[in-house]
Amino acid sequence: MPDQNIDKIAVASDALANLATLLRWAGRAAEQVMILSAGDDLPGLGSTMVWAGAEIERRCAVISESISDAVPYRLATAPRKAESAV
Repeated sequence: MPDQNIDKIAVASDALANLATLLRWAGRAAEQVMILSAGDDLPGLGSTMVWAGAEIERRCAVISESISDAVPYRLATAPRKAESAV
């Protein structure tokens, strides 16, 4: 796999992990809304968002481990580019 593709995969994985953190944070906030507004199903939505965020983070970890196993020396020594994955 060309180095440029590995860099793009690593950047995309990092971006997804950041989105997962945001999703989990928003989910926890939605879970707390139950205290303020009874009857809404926001706690259920919040729990789903927290779960989805955790699943995304878990898969990003698998991607990162696979990349580092494929090219352990290069990823350990090369600085990561701050480019967008889009």
